[in-house]
Amino acid sequence: MKFDRRKLSHYLIYLIYLFNILTSFILSLLLFFKKRKKRIILFGHKLEGNIFYFLTSCKEFKYEVFYVSFSFAEYKNLKIKYSNILYALNILHVFKIIESTVLITTHGILFHSFFKNLLGMKTFNIGHGVTNVLNKVSPKEPDQLFDSHWLISNFEKTIIENDLGRKISNLEPTGFLRIDNLSSNISKIKKIKNEFKLLDKVGLYAPSGVEEYDFQNENNFQYQNIKFLELLNELCQREKITLIFKPHYFNYNYQKIEKDVISFVNSSSNIIYFEELGDSTTNEIMLASDFLITDYSSLFVDYLILKKPILFLEVKKRMDDYIYSEYFNNENINFMTTFQEFENTFNDLFIDSKNIKKLNDLKEIIFENKYQYNVLDKYKRSISEKLNVDLNEI
Repeated sequence: MKFDRRKLSHYLIYLIYLFNILTSFILSLLLFFKKRKKRIILFGHKLEGNIFYFLTSCKEFKYEVFYVSFSFAEYKNLKIKYSNILYALNILHVFKIIESTVLITTHGILFHSFFKNLLGMKTFNIGHGVTNVLNKVSPKEPDQLFDSHWLISNFEKTIIENDLGRKISNLEPTGFLRIDNLSSNISKIKKIKNEFKLLDKVGLYAPSGVEEYDFQNENNFQYQNIKFLELLNELCQREKITLIFKPHYFNYNYQKIEKDVISFVNSSSNIIYFEELGDSTTNEIMLASDFLITDYSSLFVDYLILKKPILFLEVKKRMDDYIYSEYFNNENINFMTTFQEFENTFNDLFIDSKNIKKLNDLKEIIFENKYQYNVLDKYKRSISEKLNVDLNEI
């Protein structure tokens, strides 16, 4: 769960969770609890990405693996599919957290110091994105409480350390499990397309999160601009393309997609909202698509593995202090700034071999052919080293 300061319900969840932790801790002392369980606890804003693929790989571990949800609705939905789901507001479930040995998260951990310093747990940041933009006024500091930050590649480590001007001891390039999953499922593209009943060319429009609108810009590529959506639909209709619209989680979950946008998409001839594909993962949607349209979303880094065309749109960044990192500030990426430029590029999408070559060159720079495969083994090795136990015990 992402804490929203504007929602009173989130403060209530925070307090109940705190009460459950303290009560569980006191009970553990009264029951003379000493030895930790061989158990891994997963946290995230929601069950997706690296955390999702870690949970679904739980049979590869000798340790128990549980995912903790702060949302009762998510907990209920997940319990239908998985047995290893916990609810943060259930004190019995929180007791399972207190007994655990390892905490793994996509973002931060509530009461991190308590878990680590008082209970002696080992904590890991599994990562959820890359450093696609830099805040030059207030550079982002990796949380040094984590025993390890698992990074997508050495390229990411270099960007973070160069931005801060120093070495960071707990940064560990391992690769991302969700990208490993993409690599291993490329052969299933046709099967996935058939399951979604997507028979012709398929595009994916996946913009980054939007906080401020830029409607004064006549070439505004933000998804809220109906004129841009009209252009997308017209171009896709002309080329007989089905375009999947997958907005950022920040917008469709926390702010809700605007009614006029949903209304247009529902009435359009060639754009479909991603929820029409049912209970699909982002990876499945990427595999089913033949090209990607995005802006500065770090999703494009995952998409590089597929070796398919990507179109980049220049949009207003979420914060004025942001500048592009080396993921975007390089000779291999060209951001389109006008509708006309976008239309021209779109028309040449599948015949422009230079685009694919540049993207492949960038893929080699980012991944160095090292960090896409056997990621789970690297996670296990990292955990075993921090716990100081044999690798075969994890």
